[in-house]
Amino acid sequence: MEIINSQNERYREAWEKKKILRRFFYAWYDRFRPYLEKGNNIVEFAGGTGTFKDYWPESICTDIELTRHVDLICDATRPPFAKGSVDAAVVIHGIHHFMKLDSFFDEMLTILKPGGKLIIVEPFLSPPSYLMHRFFHHENVDMKNLDVGNNAQDGNTAIATVLFFKRLKSFKNRHPGFRIVKRDLFGSLYPLIGGYCGISLIPNFMAGLLIKADRAMPFKRLHAFKTLIVLEKITGKNGKTDNNQK
Repeated sequence: MEIINSQNERYREAWEKKKILRRFFYAWYDRFRPYLEKGNNIVEFAGGTGTFKDYWPESICTDIELTRHVDLICDATRPPFAKGSVDAAVVIHGIHHFMKLDSFFDEMLTILKPGGKLIIVEPFLSPPSYLMHRFFHHENVDMKNLDVGNNAQDGNTAIATVLFFKRLKSFKNRHPGFRIVKRDLFGSLYPLIGGYCGISLIPNFMAGLLIKADRAMPFKRLHAFKTLIVLEKITGKNGKTDNNQK
């Protein structure tokens, strides 16, 4: 198999070498595990690094480019899945690269089963997170526009913060077929492990302690670096999407 996405492969190499990174990510995935256990057809979009596939091997891993971990090449705004066929759709650090957000949410609403879940993990821009992403991270930060610019790789790490916190009412009005069942903030201590590419300041044996400390920290809006959003496809009594519910 020809591998064409070298950036994903570099991230994958770091993932395989860095045990503490895997511990943190798996702890994050545990936060939405109950939504996965209720379904059989789990699809990940923008999953080229294969990290979620490692956690949930039964999932279908998709991406717009080929890597050794991708099961199916597809665009998340044009997914090749039948209407009402997917139990849960998962996107890890992906939507801030999507150039057609409205199309993405519309398509997810189409392919999800009634009551199906759309699970999103994204950067959250608390004050320290904003400073780090604004001045020390390669991706864009634009708190005013839900736009990734002309290059999807540049992204806009502010998208989830704007979409699900600052403009939540607007999101509900634009996508009434979804209701939010979970908004979680976490990852305040994630910078200490250096992410994919940096040096971890914390030894592997302390990972469990840091994960517990992260869960216990109060006032997460002031310092969290990540957010988990779980959206559920709303259905009425007749099995069709009920646009009056939010």
